[in-house]
Amino acid sequence: MADLRARFIEDYAGGLLNVARQELSSTGEVLAQDGFVEGISLFVEDGRGVKSGLRLGSALAECIDPATETGILNVRSADRTYAKIRDLKAFATAVASAQGALTESVAESLTNLEGAFESLEADVQSYRTQLNELIDSTDLGVSGLSSRIDVVDRQIVDVNSDISTLSAKITTLENTISAVQVVTSEISIAGSTTALADDASATLDLTGTSYYAVSNVTTNVPAWVTIYTSEAARSSDTRSEGDPAPLNSGIVADISTTGGSLSHDILPFIVGNSSGNIFYIRAVNRSGSTVSVRVTLSYIPL
Repeated sequence: MADLRARFIEDYAGGLLNVARQELSSTGEVLAQDGFVEGISLFVEDGRGVKSGLRLGSALAECIDPATETGILNVRSADRTYAKIRDLKAFATAVASAQGALTESVAESLTNLEGAFESLEADVQSYRTQLNELIDSTDLGVSGLSSRIDVVDRQIVDVNSDISTLSAKITTLENTISAVQVVTSEISIAGSTTALADDASATLDLTGTSYYAVSNVTTNVPAWVTIYTSEAARSSDTRSEGDPAPLNSGIVADISTTGGSLSHDILPFIVGNSSGNIFYIRAVNRSGSTVSVRVTLSYIPL
């Protein structure tokens, strides 16, 4: 706020107005310096040293020291008994100046306050915008992370399914491998008939495997040996030696041995199968005498 005394100098051209002190009207004793005291005469002095008195009413000055930043002057009544019209005008000018200074200061303070509030509001809005952007960014990140987690979960489910399928295949393969017989040499089985007259026949059932490859048939005497897939196929065979086997007759092989060649290698191997892991065989004596026919069969299991 501008100094009240400076306002007096500007607004009153007749000379310096001194309202900086108050005196008793009777003795001139100074009661207050730079302030107003209620109920005491206020003296206004012009440039020639002439003083005029103005008695202050009970409500003339409500705040002491109008020269401070917070000072105000509120004049509601005054007693002009000892004052001249000129002095009242001078005092009115001083009060108006003080009020103008106060108004200017208050207006400036309000403007500054409004500016501060506007700046604060702008800062708050900026912080709010930044916070919203951060929240949106965080939400987007969380959403993306959730999507990735869902994808990973589905991949884990797929991998578990693949592992289960692979485990089942491995189990099947292990069972298959366990069932495979590794053969390093041929397997030979043998059986003998009862004594047979020349050209008489008998049957032999030799235990073997369901699937096989016959590699050799050996007899102890010349004989005609036939291998069948089943008992029914053997029972229905009425052929004579040398007759071809009918298609799908269940006849696996016909082997005829002679005195000069009782062992007959079969190349390539003859692949066959039989029900119940049995080799169903019929042997016909071709030795020319009554004898027991022994048949030895060599094969590779499949």
